[in-house]
Amino acid sequence: MYRMSVMAMTLPDRITLHTTVGDIPAHTEMPLNRHHCVLMALCHDMPESLAGDLTPDDPVTPAEKHQREAVRCPLCSIPHIIIVHLLLL
Repeated sequence: MYRMSVMAMTLPDRITLHTTVGDIPAHTEMPLNRHHCVLMALCHDMPESLAGDLTPDDPVTPAEKHQREAVRCPLCSIPHIIIVHLLLL
C-alpha cells in the first residue's frame, strides 16, 4: 500500500531524457517536480488501498474495477488530473 508514493519521494530533482520526446531532444536534462509526482502517486494508490490492487489476471472487468473503487472511495470517480490540481491549490 502506498508503494508508488514512497518511490516518488525518492526521485531526483532532475532527470535526463534518454529518447527524443516530441521536440525535446534526447540527453536533455530537465527539472522534475517531485511534489507533483507524489500527489499523482497518492491519487493512484488511494483507490487501490481501499478497493484492493487488482491484477490483469483477476477475473474482473475494467467497469467492475472502476465501480468497486468508486463505491469505496468517492474521490476515485474524479479524474486524477482534477484531484492533483485541487491538491496544488
